[in-house]
Amino acid sequence: MSAQLDQTEEQQFKSFAEKSAARSAALKQKWENARKEKVVVEEETPEHFWDAFLPDVARLSDAAADARDEAAVLKLEIDIQGLREQIAKSASYLKPYDVKRATADAQRVADAIAEAKNRVAPKQ
Repeated sequence: MSAQLDQTEEQQFKSFAEKSAARSAALKQKWENARKEKVVVEEETPEHFWDAFLPDVARLSDAAADARDEAAVLKLEIDIQGLREQIAKSASYLKPYDVKRATADAQRVADAIAEAKNRVAPKQ
């Protein structure tokens, strides 16, 4: 019982950085094991991400270019948040350069939406 109590106290005093590093190491180990065993969830692969992400980027870019009223722009702003959430959720299994590329694509779409917003409802 005393050993268990000492272990609990030790866990309580770990710093945030130590806890974060432990979680990160556990996540990396999970993915490494999955790659070795070739047991990967299909929805959690880079190929699946890009197959779902790129059409959304193209659709939002086209919609931003065609936006004619404030309601359409508002919907696009909500959609870009969903795109960013998709990137955030996928960051655990994407490589860093894929995350950067996806973030850059999302930023290009966000810039197009901002341009559409200025075109449809210019600031006075």
